[in-house]
Amino acid sequence: MGRGEVKRSLLAGILLVIVMVSVVAALSLRNTGKSRVVNVCSAGSMSLPVKVLSENYARSHDVVVHVRMGGSLDLVRGVSELGLDCNVLVVADYRLIPEYLYPAGKADWYAIFASNEMVIAWNNNTRPPGDYEAILREVAGGKATLGISDPNRDPCGYRAIGVIGLVALHDNNTSLLDDIVVKGIPGSHYSLVNGTLKVYIPASYTPRDPLVVRPRSIELIALLQEGAVDYALLYKNEAVQHHLNYVELPGWASLSREDMDNYYSRVVVLVLAGTKDAKAIPMHSIAYGLTTIKDSGSQAVDLAQYILDSGDILAEYGFNPLNPPIINGTPPWTGQEGQR
Repeated sequence: MGRGEVKRSLLAGILLVIVMVSVVAALSLRNTGKSRVVNVCSAGSMSLPVKVLSENYARSHDVVVHVRMGGSLDLVRGVSELGLDCNVLVVADYRLIPEYLYPAGKADWYAIFASNEMVIAWNNNTRPPGDYEAILREVAGGKATLGISDPNRDPCGYRAIGVIGLVALHDNNTSLLDDIVVKGIPGSHYSLVNGTLKVYIPASYTPRDPLVVRPRSIELIALLQEGAVDYALLYKNEAVQHHLNYVELPGWASLSREDMDNYYSRVVVLVLAGTKDAKAIPMHSIAYGLTTIKDSGSQAVDLAQYILDSGDILAEYGFNPLNPPIINGTPPWTGQEGQR
């Protein structure tokens, strides 16, 4: 055998070894359920702490973590109906997980791990006339604009409608709904039967004064900072994170108290009304949910546990972490099951 043939044989042998090592490594990762990429889909209001925790996890575990933020309704429908590539899902309303993902076979457990509350924030050029009721009367009177996120796409949006409904019920005065919701969302309407208020939001509409509508609540922050809207119904953590002026709502309207869920449920918001995708959503205390999408691998499960164990970080961003989280179903790492 000549020198050239020897070199070619050695090169072929080296290439064969490289290929074999690569195949073994790939099979090893497949067999252990590990992946070098984890896709996290997060509610916009939770995106900052989720990004921080994902970056910390990626650095310490030699994986790549991609974080996609969006309205929670958009995310769950994307996973259940459109095949959105997602391994760990964080939503602003835990009820969306069993409502959308269980029937689609995408998930079979969830954790409730943080709470929040609704507030009314305003821009630096606005001078509120008083408390929350005075602000809503100002908006209803056409003297100011109110920003909300899209109720058909984002839980903060249907909660904003719910807050206005709760105030209307409390004051026994539905004119707020007429002057803010019905006027601001053409095609919307409501009914009040036996003490239950149902508000219907059409699937398609062009908002008009006094409402300014954006797909996600986080997009309202820029409008406030630019002075493009006078007020916005937001989560408290968003107002705190972005150093906004805000007024708190009473417990019966802020969606912050689990012990008032029976009262909150007297207001029901029907999103995507008039379509096959219509959903009736009773108001409920705000509770964030997390799950892993089936067959996502052990690193997605590990990252999910890491997020659930990071209540101190969540608190820094204005959330109220639940310690320990409340588990429904059987998570991949344990045989234990708990119920809310």
